[in-house]
Amino acid sequence: MVRKIGIALVVIALFCSSCDKKTEEPQFSGEINLSSELLQSGQSYVFYGFSFEIGAISLYSLTSSTLPDLAAIHVIFGDTVTVDLNSSNETDAFYKNSTFQNATEAEAYYNNYTEVITSDFQPLAHSVKPNQIWTIQTGNKRYAKIWIKEITHMKGSISDFVDLRIQYEYQPDGSRTFDCGCN
Repeated sequence: MVRKIGIALVVIALFCSSCDKKTEEPQFSGEINLSSELLQSGQSYVFYGFSFEIGAISLYSLTSSTLPDLAAIHVIFGDTVTVDLNSSNETDAFYKNSTFQNATEAEAYYNNYTEVITSDFQPLAHSVKPNQIWTIQTGNKRYAKIWIKEITHMKGSISDFVDLRIQYEYQPDGSRTFDCGCN
C-alpha cells in the first residue's frame, strides 16, 4: 500500500513538473525603480532601461538591436546632479505635464490625468524632479504617463548614479486615453 502511494506521488510530481508554466502578462501599470547606473560588460558598458510594452526593466547597450522606451541619464557637476530621461524613440518622446509641490498634489493630478491632449513632445525629459508628471510617446505611437516619485543619489563602483522611483501607466492600444483597465 505504501509503495502504491509512493508511486502515485511520483507520477503526480512528474506530471505537474511537465505542465507548461503560464507566461506572465506584461504589467501596463505599476511602480518601477529605474537606475542610471552604468555596468561594465566585458569591454563595453550596459545600462538599465524600461520597456512599457513588456512591462519590464532590462539591460541594454548602445549597440543593442532593441533599445528601451525609457532610460535614465545623470550628469554630475560637483554637488549638483541633473537627471534626464531618454527614449529609443527616434523622434520626440517627452512632454512635461507639470511639477507639483508635494506628492499629494502629484498623485491627484496623476490619477485624474486620463487623456493625452498634447502633441508637443521633446526628445529628452530635461532636469527631471520628484513630483513631476510626464507623458511619453513611444516609438510605436503608444502613450504612457509617469509620475516621478523619488530620486535618490547613489554611490557606484564605476561612478555615482541615481535611482528613480516611478509610477507609470501605459496605454497598449495606441489610443490617447488611459482607460484600458490595465493590470
